[in-house]
Amino acid sequence: MRVSVYFNLHKKVWSVRADEGAEKGRVIAHAEHVTLRNARGKVSAAGRAKVLREGRKNVHAFMRGELAGLYAIRWGNPEVITGALEDWQTMAPVCLFGARWSPVRNITYNPYKFATFVYKDDESEYTSSDWATLGSYLGPDFELSTRTVMVKG
Repeated sequence: MRVSVYFNLHKKVWSVRADEGAEKGRVIAHAEHVTLRNARGKVSAAGRAKVLREGRKNVHAFMRGELAGLYAIRWGNPEVITGALEDWQTMAPVCLFGARWSPVRNITYNPYKFATFVYKDDESEYTSSDWATLGSYLGPDFELSTRTVMVKG
């Protein structure tokens, strides 16, 4: 199932919105970790312009792709979610990048600095990747980032 994922500032989790099927346009789950295949970033130019004009954030940037896994699900319709995942039993390990996923790169989006998603290390434009995981990440200085997006491929 193709989905769009964004960080929900009010709930402090990722919201997963269906892009196809009977639930198209609806949020089908909230989760702490989401894994996507064939991922790409999408930023609405009009939405970004509104943020810059009003100085208030709104939902206008998404990661889009094929839903491959959810972990630490806080809310969701099990029938819709399990129907979207090819292998429900392997979803948790897929969501957490292990050594086999290395190397990965972090991406970010800040509407006040960038018009697109960019790689954190060199601020070059991110367009797409084979895999993306969105979730919490414990950094090298043991700081917890709840809005980390790591990509591979």
